[in-house]
Amino acid sequence: MKRKFDLFLENAGVLQEAFAVTPLLYGSLGLAVLTGEELRPEDIDILLPERMLSEEWQPFKTVLEANGYLLADEKEHTFQKDGVAYSYASLEELEHFAGIPLQEISLREERGVRFYLLSPEQYLAVYRKSSLDGYRVNTRCKKDEEKIALLEHMIQRALARLSRMFFKKYNVHRYRMKKVQEMDDRSVIQYCHWFCEEQSLVEEFVAIREREGDL
Repeated sequence: MKRKFDLFLENAGVLQEAFAVTPLLYGSLGLAVLTGEELRPEDIDILLPERMLSEEWQPFKTVLEANGYLLADEKEHTFQKDGVAYSYASLEELEHFAGIPLQEISLREERGVRFYLLSPEQYLAVYRKSSLDGYRVNTRCKKDEEKIALLEHMIQRALARLSRMFFKKYNVHRYRMKKVQEMDDRSVIQYCHWFCEEQSLVEEFVAIREREGDL
């Protein structure tokens, strides 16, 4: 994963310098960077503003080729360099495809290179939507199911941690006859939800969850 992430940063740096554009790291590599899991991504999937793949396609292609990226499939906007495939798609399509507002995607920076990366919940929306696609069902069903399970577990862990923090903030050690410290992840999430509803704290919990930025 580390090698491909380094290659992504190199590619993103080229695009940033030439076009002042900020790419979104997508696909399995993006998920691996997000989760820290070794998912063995086969290629590098990158989302860019639609204009880069339409009216600015020729200068975009020229810059990549000048930096050693060879066009492998113009229809799929795929290039290759040193045996690694780089596939580009429209950033704007993400909102139409998975209902993810672009302004809600987090911006990161690594070694002076800025890039966007989906959150666990946003990735989950993508893979759930992808699982309905006939091609992926036939070719990548098991891998997608594993990624969905990984994301669901990650989100549950983060929500459980936040729920325990919230109970602690309000000095709640026991709720509905159950000790908070003895609740499993699923239970503490449910009990915290009920507590927030009863105490009119839902908006505060949501605000803290958004500030945390993990979900």
